[in-house]
Amino acid sequence: MAQGVRDWIAAPTIPNSTTTYWGTAQAKPWRRDLRGSDKGDTDYANSTLALDPETGKMKWWYQHAPGESLDLDEVYERVLIDHGDQRTLMTIGKAGILWKLDRVTGKFIEAKETVSRNLELHRQKTGRPNYRKDIVDQKLDQWLSSCPGPEGGHDWQAPAITSPATR
Repeated sequence: MAQGVRDWIAAPTIPNSTTTYWGTAQAKPWRRDLRGSDKGDTDYANSTLALDPETGKMKWWYQHAPGESLDLDEVYERVLIDHGDQRTLMTIGKAGILWKLDRVTGKFIEAKETVSRNLELHRQKTGRPNYRKDIVDQKLDQWLSSCPGPEGGHDWQAPAITSPATR
């Protein structure tokens, strides 16, 4: 069975910058019991990757949803925002969480829920989720109630873009 992760959307790049920021989809196969990853983590899946566009070398990566098993991609657009001296990257995926990262270091700053959710018991200070036991232990023949469902709290046809030139 093929395994891996995909990207869907072109990376935002700041002119004259040495970094591009890529979002990746969930691991394939997308259910943890089918991909055989013990803790569920699959490196670089449901992540933001900061890459040097000249060399392709990875500068940092942050995994938004390690072990995700419900087809809730974190692959969508990355929005780069300057708050005074703070350089941030914000993104929102199908899980309905607005993520704020330091775009220089990849450090987690905060996350805000934007839709009704019942997927995890709580979120650690690093942003890492602690999923419900029935999600972690799901088997092929089991149905799970989850919110948001597979359609998600954000979809790829809802771009988030702004430009000072068009205000």
